[in-house]
Amino acid sequence: MVGVIGATMNAQAGLTVISGSSWDAEGNLNKVMSTISKNTYAPDRVDDSQDQLWKTLASPGATLVIELAGNAGINSFGLYDPFTQTRQAPLFTGSAVSGASVATIVAPSTPFGFYLGVGNGTYYYSQESLNPNGSDHMVTLQTKSEVTLVPSLAGWGGTSTPLTWEPGQYVLGWEDLNLGDADYQDMIVKVSGVSPVPEPSTVIAGLFLGIPFAFSAARMVRKQQIA
Repeated sequence: MVGVIGATMNAQAGLTVISGSSWDAEGNLNKVMSTISKNTYAPDRVDDSQDQLWKTLASPGATLVIELAGNAGINSFGLYDPFTQTRQAPLFTGSAVSGASVATIVAPSTPFGFYLGVGNGTYYYSQESLNPNGSDHMVTLQTKSEVTLVPSLAGWGGTSTPLTWEPGQYVLGWEDLNLGDADYQDMIVKVSGVSPVPEPSTVIAGLFLGIPFAFSAARMVRKQQIA
C-alpha cells in the first residue's frame, strides 16, 4: 500500500516553471531571492504536488518578506480551511511592511491552505484545483542551511533589518494575476513552524489504487494455505 501511494505521489510530481524574465525590472522570484540574500540563496524547490496543504508544528508564524506588484497596496494573504473553503481574516493586507510585518499562524484545521486576495473579490489558493484553469499561483522554497534575507536590497523599499531564514523554514512566492507573467514574486512570505502535507484526495486516491493489489495478495495467500 505504501508503495502504491508513493507511486501515486511521484506520478503527480513536477515543478511549476518560474518565468525567466518579467515585465518589471525586479525579475522573477529566483532573482529577487538571490538579490535580497546577497547571492547566498541556494534553496530547495518543494514539489508543487506537495505544497498545496499544510500543517502546524511548533510556534507557527509568518513574515512578509517583500511585495513586488502593482497590486501590493490591495493584496492580502491568509489561511483557509480546505474542507469548507472558509478564509480566515488576512494575516497581511496592503498596509503590511516588507520585512517588518509578522503574524502568528492559527490554523483553521489540520490540514489548511494559504490564499492570496487581489482586492477585487478574486482569491488564489495554494490548492491548484481551486484556481482558474487549475493554475498554480504559489511556489514554495525551502532551505537546509541558514540564509539571511534583507528585503530593502531588492530596491523596492522595505526594512533593512535582516531576516533569518533558518533550516526547515519555507518561503512562499505568489503570482497575483490569472495567466500573469509567472514571476512568482508579487508577494513573498516566509513561514515557520509549519510543514506541507499531501492532499487528502491524493492519499485517498492512492488507497483506492491499492485495493485491487490488496485483494490479489489476499487471494494468493489463501491459495497457498489451501495448497
